[in-house]
Amino acid sequence: MTGKSVAAYSTQAAEGNTTNAENAIYSPMEVATAVAFMVGIYQLLMYVFRMGIVCTLLSDTLVNGFTTGAAIHVLTSQVKDLLGLKITRYEGPFNIGFAYIEIFNKIEEVNTAALVVSSITIIVLAINNEILKPLVRKRSVIPIPIELMAVIIGTLVSTYINLQDEYGLQPVGDIPTG
Repeated sequence: MTGKSVAAYSTQAAEGNTTNAENAIYSPMEVATAVAFMVGIYQLLMYVFRMGIVCTLLSDTLVNGFTTGAAIHVLTSQVKDLLGLKITRYEGPFNIGFAYIEIFNKIEEVNTAALVVSSITIIVLAINNEILKPLVRKRSVIPIPIELMAVIIGTLVSTYINLQDEYGLQPVGDIPTG
């Protein structure tokens, strides 16, 4: 959610200096910091006014529906990458419906390599959560960092098999530190 605010309100400065306050330029870090600060202020105000009692008014059905809706939004934002498709980004009402219509219209263009890599990764993570974690928890207090191992193995496989050139899978690229 912070990423959406950063994308909407931050701009990359073309020049290093500006004196016009109307066209203020905010860096992504400044916007993210302001969002985090305001969320903290709201949470403190809600604590001071004992707004936690509102949670007792929210039914389990309402909370489950909200959680399911959030999960559908997350799945929709990731399904294009899981299938290796390039789809248009939709805004406004029915954006999820429009996204899925476009995905189903482009189903013939699915990148098989992306589908295989995604499927293997999801299956390994599911097996880890359902089978391996309970077994390891009984024998050791240190969990297996399967998510980190998936990233490392995926990076090595991508590099040595050359998934970008051979199969058209786009890597994330350089991730800046800090």
